[in-house]
Amino acid sequence: MILNCKRLRQFLCVFLCFFLLFAASCTPDEENLPGDDGVHSGDSSVGEAETPSGKAFTIALYAGEEINPYTSVSVANRNLISLCFDGLISLDAAYTASPRLADYSFQDSGNVITFQIRDGAVFSDGSPVTAADCDYSFRQAAEKDSIFASLFATYISKWRQVSDSVFEVTLTSSNPYHINLFTIPIVKKGSSHDWIGSGRYRFSADETGARCLEHYENPLYAESFGIETIRLSELENANGIYYNFNYGVLHAAYADLSEGISHYKGNIELVSFPTSTFVFAAVNFKKDYFRSADAVRGISYCINRTEMSDRLFGNVCDIVWQPFHPSWNKIAVGELNRDIYSTVIANDYFAKAGYKLSGTSRLWGRDQISLKIVCNNEDITKVEAAKYIASSLKSMGFSAEVVQYNWENYKKAVASGDFDIYIGKVALPANMDLSFLFQTEILNSGKSISPAFGEALSSFYRGEIDAREMAAAFSEEMPFIPLYYTRGALAVSRLVSGDFTPSESDAFHGIENWTMK
Repeated sequence: MILNCKRLRQFLCVFLCFFLLFAASCTPDEENLPGDDGVHSGDSSVGEAETPSGKAFTIALYAGEEINPYTSVSVANRNLISLCFDGLISLDAAYTASPRLADYSFQDSGNVITFQIRDGAVFSDGSPVTAADCDYSFRQAAEKDSIFASLFATYISKWRQVSDSVFEVTLTSSNPYHINLFTIPIVKKGSSHDWIGSGRYRFSADETGARCLEHYENPLYAESFGIETIRLSELENANGIYYNFNYGVLHAAYADLSEGISHYKGNIELVSFPTSTFVFAAVNFKKDYFRSADAVRGISYCINRTEMSDRLFGNVCDIVWQPFHPSWNKIAVGELNRDIYSTVIANDYFAKAGYKLSGTSRLWGRDQISLKIVCNNEDITKVEAAKYIASSLKSMGFSAEVVQYNWENYKKAVASGDFDIYIGKVALPANMDLSFLFQTEILNSGKSISPAFGEALSSFYRGEIDAREMAAAFSEEMPFIPLYYTRGALAVSRLVSGDFTPSESDAFHGIENWTMK
């Protein structure tokens, strides 16, 4: 749930009573998310709860869908897939690409990527990875029911096998960050249902016949793993995952922090990491009083994002006033300010936009401006963000109300233009292509990317302008108001030791070095 001071006081009272009554058998809720480096190490001095006799390292399998590297959507199953199926490249938490199954180089002004399969790239059955396997895998990933289908529709024009070890991909445009897209799982040609991948583990069965993951000799990884076998606990829903994790049946899991951390209790460490899920405020540019970009700039400056994050969300989001993730290496080097909050600057922009103050009321012509802020009531963080923005606007003289809809009615309100501001959320692709947001999420704001801003974005991706210049170009255009990126976390039992360095594409990164007590 969303954390605030009142809830925190309630929590502390409940915890104190709980501790006094059950100190011998229970441990308090953990709220220690990592610092700016995003890395925590297992601490053997904390949490000495015992594992049941014979208990193996266990993670969840969602039994409600088939494990399929191209169609599985369950977060639990995607985590299994990341352990058993590698892509041509891997991504770290800063969205920096590095070779995994293949080295790569750009050709023809950046529109073609040539992948050279690495020596030692093998499948779990011992056979070598070839370009023919890459071709087969891409054909599976391009199918309409694949979760990767949109990447092929938008960014990947064609691909071909050049030789046994060389695979070539032609892109629809030149962008060096398109390389981030190629975490697409590579499987052995002809395999289906019993998909054969090249990763750290392979699907197997333990001595009881239960499904598990088994480490095998893969030259691209360490020779020995601290955790050789992973037992899979088949669960039917997310609540089962929470319950089994909190009571020691599971030992590691992806933790969704979008609703706070109260689901994760007991002898658990949470190690947070950035995600590409972007939350923003879109204004209805068809309204006369929003036709000036100065009006949108004023709203952006009057939102105290730092206070919003600290008061409402704790450490479960990364605030932004420009559209790209602050952890992305291309943005991080720019050392941009974390926030731009200023009521003085906001007032100046509102004045430039033609808004007048009459007493404490903000007027457009002779009428006070009344703003309808629309959000989806099934997303608690978006609701709280909408309420905070409404409060910020009221402090600047606007009349503002928050209207909460269920998902279907929310989409109808946005599509019909029945809003002044709506709170949107979209998972950007790993190449951080901002145009994807316009294609998928800003449905009816009356704004599109102008040629000038489109060229600024292209120049930014090509490295011709830096993060500060890009931010200035964005502020000039102001197509929407960035708010924050959500964070995910690796929830891991204190019985597990090691360096935990999760990322969005690999929550169990570094598992080869983990050990169980």
